[in-house]
Amino acid sequence: MDCFSEQTFTFGQDRRLVGVVALPRNRSDSRAVAVVILNTGIVHRVGHGRMYVDLARRLATHGHVVLRFDFSGLGDSGTLSDAQQPLEAGRTDIREAIDFLQAQCNVDRVVVMGLCSGANFAVLYGGTDARVDGVIAIDPLVPRTLRYYVLYYTWRLLKLSTWNDLLAGRHPMWTKLATALGRPQGLEERTPSDGVNAEIRAMLENAYSSIVEAKKRILAIYTAGMQHQHCYREQMLDAFPNVQFGSSTVIEYLNYRDHTFMYEESRNRLFEIVSDWLANSGKRVLAGERSNASAHSEDVLQSRKRPGITVQVF
Repeated sequence: MDCFSEQTFTFGQDRRLVGVVALPRNRSDSRAVAVVILNTGIVHRVGHGRMYVDLARRLATHGHVVLRFDFSGLGDSGTLSDAQQPLEAGRTDIREAIDFLQAQCNVDRVVVMGLCSGANFAVLYGGTDARVDGVIAIDPLVPRTLRYYVLYYTWRLLKLSTWNDLLAGRHPMWTKLATALGRPQGLEERTPSDGVNAEIRAMLENAYSSIVEAKKRILAIYTAGMQHQHCYREQMLDAFPNVQFGSSTVIEYLNYRDHTFMYEESRNRLFEIVSDWLANSGKRVLAGERSNASAHSEDVLQSRKRPGITVQVF
């Protein structure tokens, strides 16, 4: 017999939002924090490969109330009646989702969670609502750093296919070089070197600072690899040097895992990390696995730049 139940609800302004609540049948621990899972891009609330369905149900078996819902205009949710900008509309939706959980399920502590764009919304909202206990951000936007480029281009130069494409004239570098040579002198690059414009960078930096200053917890999970926007474990710390990340921040670095957790092993690891962090306030040391070995270890790699931050490699 399942130890949780699921029910679909409509809520929010004009009851436009549609979500599914996974509710433990026996909420013996009323202190267990609730979880609100946010859309990834335009993907329905089930998530890629139903990952959010699976995650919500598994967390519910561990005593957590979990709401996964569609933002306004996505999935089954209706659109907002007034003309709000997408960012503000998303914040409104998250606030109304927490209002609903608080009223319907007697919840007073919430963690907001998302993947990719959902992670960005979680970060941007997390420091603005006193009811939010913490943020789980999976592959949030992180500006590229000098160290990123050193690692990335070293990796590219060591690939045989890179040299084959260069010699055959197929490499994108030739197109970029031709474009650069034909660009009028004095014309500035449209894209900044870190891949993130100054306004967005400042917005994210302020959001992280707000979360940290409010003494809320952060769990940042990265599915890392050279093909990603981020390729080393401390990149978030280097990208936002003005944010005083401390012991309330945990960074999990999953070497060469798929971004959407399509594989069972990756999904199991995600659930283990999330459930452990929720249960132990992010303080427990998890066993990790190196990218080049299947054996597990108890090593926790501490950031030399920011003492007190837990940075782990899986």
